[in-house]
Amino acid sequence: MPLQRKKLVTIVAEAILEPKLKTLVVDAGATGYTVTPATGWGKHGTRSSGIDSDGNIVMTVLTGEEVAAKILKEIERNLIKHYGIMAYQVDAEVL
Repeated sequence: MPLQRKKLVTIVAEAILEPKLKTLVVDAGATGYTVTPATGWGKHGTRSSGIDSDGNIVMTVLTGEEVAAKILKEIERNLIKHYGIMAYQVDAEVL
């Protein structure tokens, strides 16, 4: 089976953004995503995860180049200036 070239978009964000991010990636054309709680430390300080909305999440989306570009553009346009969020994409080869 040949490998397919995709983009893996990873978004680390405040947990309170989860509903907005779900809508954003689906509206951009993604056919799926994975969300997991996250803890860590960075420019926004130490972040915990859990039931409260003070935690962080990591959302991953495996998609085509066009959809990945839409997702990143929308994050830059609407979220990055107002919330603790970062996003990046890397190339992936998928079975």
